[in-house]
Amino acid sequence: MKKLIIAVVALVTLASCNQQKTGYVDVAKVMEEYDAVKDMEKEVKAKGDAFQAKYEQIAAQMDAQIKAKTMSQADAQTQGQQLQMAYQQEGQALQQETEAMQKKLIDDFKEFVKEYAKKNGYAFVLGSNESGNVLYGSEKADLTEKIIDAINENYGSGDKTEKSAKEETKKEDAAK
Repeated sequence: MKKLIIAVVALVTLASCNQQKTGYVDVAKVMEEYDAVKDMEKEVKAKGDAFQAKYEQIAAQMDAQIKAKTMSQADAQTQGQQLQMAYQQEGQALQQETEAMQKKLIDDFKEFVKEYAKKNGYAFVLGSNESGNVLYGSEKADLTEKIIDAINENYGSGDKTEKSAKEETKKEDAAK
């Protein structure tokens, strides 16, 4: 009987030693509350608004020239086609830039979670989303708020150099 109890205790002890720490993160919530995402969205909106205003202004100038009869219909048609092509090209470039920014944010997020997991002893950190990668997880295993706080703190303190470089680039672009 004593041998059986010792065997059970040893088995339970061994099993508990081999358990790996696992957590999950609600990725959509992190992306909603990640300051870098908010900053990127503001930057993309500002660029999109400037882009739209630029082409609306050019179109308004062309309309005024047509009404004032300082531009022929043929010239207006040619310039209109050129304007449309330039609009599409610049729009595609803006879209590609936005996609690159989004990819970088996702890559940065993945790398941050990887380092967080290593630092805090997690063998697995799963991503939860609408499609159900994690169908259930206890609140103890939910790392979402911890990740949001830590990644925003990291973004707020560690990336100030990157932020100021981006702001300088914006100032230079605005000056052009």
